[in-house]
Amino acid sequence: MYFRPFASDHNAGYTLLDLDHPVPGLLARLRAKGHEPSVVVGTSPERWQAWIRVSPQPLRPELATRVAQRLAHLYAADPARADWRHLGRLASRIHQP
Repeated sequence: MYFRPFASDHNAGYTLLDLDHPVPGLLARLRAKGHEPSVVVGTSPERWQAWIRVSPQPLRPELATRVAQRLAHLYAADPARADWRHLGRLASRIHQP
């Protein structure tokens, strides 16, 4: 299942960091820089997606994309996933009886 915060034709004020093989201490580094994740989802072993609130107000697509690209660069996130309306993944585990 995929999702993203919704604000019609704007960004809802959140950006997604798609982190493949995040470095140790990354969450502490995000917090120290004021980029506290709202949600961190483990999408598979060694892969995370972190939603960062970047504005309390909706953002224009162009500005939200620039913010997403800058954060992806700072934290070594996947630049191909850095845009104003990228979808996040809700991971689930299916247990067989």
